[in-house]
Amino acid sequence: MKADTKKTLKTLSTVLTMTVLLALARNVAMAGDDSDSNVLPPNSHPDGKTYGQWSASWWKWAMELPVTGPIPHPFFDDPAFDVTEGQRGDVWFLAAPFGTVVRNITIPHGKALFVGLLNAESSDLEGLGSSAHDQRTNAIWQANHIMNVTCSVDGLAVKNIAKYRVVSPQFTFNAPTPWLFGTTGGAGTSVADGYYVMVEPLCAGSHTIRYSGGIHFAVAEGDPYDYDASLDMTYHLTVLPEDLGNRGVAPRDSKPHGMSYDEWSVRWWQWVFSLPANNSPILDTGDCSAGQSGHVWFLAGAFAPTTVTRQCTIPPGTALFFPLANGWADNTGCPYTTFTAQELANFAASFVDAAGPVTCTIDGVAVKYVANAATSPYRVGPQVFSYKLARRDNILANYFGATCIADGIVVTPAAEDGEYLMLEPLPAGHHTIHFTVQGYLDITYRLTVLKK
Repeated sequence: MKADTKKTLKTLSTVLTMTVLLALARNVAMAGDDSDSNVLPPNSHPDGKTYGQWSASWWKWAMELPVTGPIPHPFFDDPAFDVTEGQRGDVWFLAAPFGTVVRNITIPHGKALFVGLLNAESSDLEGLGSSAHDQRTNAIWQANHIMNVTCSVDGLAVKNIAKYRVVSPQFTFNAPTPWLFGTTGGAGTSVADGYYVMVEPLCAGSHTIRYSGGIHFAVAEGDPYDYDASLDMTYHLTVLPEDLGNRGVAPRDSKPHGMSYDEWSVRWWQWVFSLPANNSPILDTGDCSAGQSGHVWFLAGAFAPTTVTRQCTIPPGTALFFPLANGWADNTGCPYTTFTAQELANFAASFVDAAGPVTCTIDGVAVKYVANAATSPYRVGPQVFSYKLARRDNILANYFGATCIADGIVVTPAAEDGEYLMLEPLPAGHHTIHFTVQGYLDITYRLTVLKK
């Protein structure tokens, strides 16, 4: 067997795998033959992306995940499998190896499921072509050997499965060393081909997704080698309810006080940067009332590792919005940088992805589902925004040391991401909010809520 044929076989034996992408959907109505199984049609654009574009995002995630460490790669059959590994925001990905595998997973409310039943990819890091044309040709050749694909959602079969085969555009990835398909990683490009279905967000409760299929190569049929593999994958899902049982905490998908969590998180950052460095709650140079107005007040975290206790007097009937773990990025500096909005969003997201275990208690009662900021249902996900600096003593120049940054300017683009909570108004009296990020923050707020 020639060396390039061995590479192709190696890729097939590892790459042809089932996938599930939990994606941002719900913006496309159900249509076609699959309406009875909650599956979006293959020509739909969930969250503004095609099936092919989602498949590229899935492969980028898969090839950038480490294959060493305490948490196994999701392509491997291992009892230590962790569905949260590498997930971000409202788009989650799952994968499975060949064989008969059953996994039990818990999914936050409001996630859609993009199920790649069997697929293949061809990358330059594997020596399988460097041009988009060559990679596409190789990926299609591999996927042509996929057979007997089936999928069901809660027992309802997906019909006309052949319609759900898609080819990705060429995409870039940055593989670790070692990586999924080799001992040496690096920057690469690839094209993928395979079968996928996009499942709309499922209601709270128990659900099952099952799919099966295989690959078949035979010398007698003109292939360069004989090779067969099959999978029979079952995911038992527990979808969490919208109300996570955290009393007093507004649900993530709600619009508390007229705005979404996403909008409030942007307002939080705009509040932070609107204040001068010598009167800033986040720097502990100003009272918590600085810059506050309306029925929602912001509580600050910190820019640097700290342990601090803050005293704060809150007007009656005032909700509190605050981060547990968050990050921001922009191009300000001396000199300015030139990163794109997407690159800035990736930087902001990386801060949250890397956050250590999170805890939060309100009057001694633990808030549930916040421990992993990267996969928390309270994470907003990366988003681009702009902010205006204080008219004097701006934070960038007078705290971060970027002395070339003038007071009062508008900074755009900027990007932010984080895990936030919206706490509904507390009753009059004394209260304590305590939140930590292991190895970074330990913040306690002693609150006095005034009577009406």
